[in-house]
Amino acid sequence: MEDKNREAKEAIRNLLEILNAKYVSELRKDPHKEAEFLHSDYSPLDKTLKRDMKIKLREILQLVQMAIVKMYVEADDNGNLERKVIDFFAELGA
Repeated sequence: MEDKNREAKEAIRNLLEILNAKYVSELRKDPHKEAEFLHSDYSPLDKTLKRDMKIKLREILQLVQMAIVKMYVEADDNGNLERKVIDFFAELGA
């Protein structure tokens, strides 16, 4: 069970890293880009969505990056946390 849990967390982290790369690329083109969300008009949540509320992509990117770093911290079984975090931010050009 622990192996399955670890594999699932790795898969989620990989997806977040893909989103991170995409959002960073988009923000380099336009630093003021607004986030766009896809949703179904037939979803029960459709009536609760605030469509007039504008969210900057930068705000979403912060949440994605925080989740990635948190997952690095949780998965630090070999003491490689510092290297992973440094490499992560080095890829961003920070």
